[in-house]
Amino acid sequence: MKTSRSESVDSINFLGEAFLRIHALSCEIPAPSFIGSAVALVSQSISSRSAWWGLVGRGCNEVTPTIYKKELIALPADFEERWLPISAQDTFAKEVESRIGEVCAFSTDENYGAPGKTKEVQDYCRDYDLAHGVSILLSEPFTRNHFFCTLYRGQGARPFDDIEMAYFGQLMRYTLEIWRENLHRMLSVAAAESVHLSGIADRDGRIVGIGGGLCEFISVNWPGWSGGTLPHDLVQLFSDAPCRTRLGGRTVEIGYFGSYLHVSLAQDGHGFVLSPKERAIAHLFAAGRSYKEISRAIGLSPATVRTYLQRIYAHLGVNNKIQLGKVLVPDATDGRGEGVQPS
Repeated sequence: MKTSRSESVDSINFLGEAFLRIHALSCEIPAPSFIGSAVALVSQSISSRSAWWGLVGRGCNEVTPTIYKKELIALPADFEERWLPISAQDTFAKEVESRIGEVCAFSTDENYGAPGKTKEVQDYCRDYDLAHGVSILLSEPFTRNHFFCTLYRGQGARPFDDIEMAYFGQLMRYTLEIWRENLHRMLSVAAAESVHLSGIADRDGRIVGIGGGLCEFISVNWPGWSGGTLPHDLVQLFSDAPCRTRLGGRTVEIGYFGSYLHVSLAQDGHGFVLSPKERAIAHLFAAGRSYKEISRAIGLSPATVRTYLQRIYAHLGVNNKIQLGKVLVPDATDGRGEGVQPS
């Protein structure tokens, strides 16, 4: 069916307004809380009844996915718990997983039935009034997990149409990109380069965001871990933050990230672990920035930056900027710039 010019203009206006509202949210809300607010906005804009989103992964021998972080919108707390045991029967979920980056949709009859839907899945849809749905699974290279979002409508509502599916896909991609950029700005340079080895949680250990590398580390050392909340062994260290400790054969750093806690695995290998601020200063200096430039970027005086660098040089056992660059990036080729030692 051919779309009229007025319908095309309306679609462009709708999408443009939605982009502006999401951008405005990103300016008002810190990165850790942004995605949930953006999904709620998109859900409302496309007139869905309920929604959920999260970060998900699946090990090579796992039948059911592990949802490391989730947020429910107008859905009861047991929604995920009841879905996981029947997830292997959920043909729609399998379709979404097999078509990464594509928008998928489903629709049921008045009894919540559909071709290929088992009785267990049909009963589940009936209990939560999931008559129609639209979903997308996106690769998230920043954290090395996958991001998913699904919107639902109940009985009596119409299915999601092609235009709404297109809106949804574009808005979710934009939301994820904005979140990634904001998180990168909030983290130090070095921390932003290793987000997959870190996580952000509230003071009770509830996960706000988490990278695939930290997920793997936790899964190996706490085999019963199922996501949602960090293991108790990590959470009990929050009262000592900022701190560094050895757990599971790795150096774990815990520091503040606004009102949240930032947990990361150190990429040291030199017997000394740089704090996020020290890593940021070291990377900027190795990249050729002056004391004054670093002081403006970090918010310290040039003299304090010099003191930090002297301590970093001593602990890492390096004598100049070239050696510092090689230590920070072990696989780098010959350094650029002069070999200057802080004095």
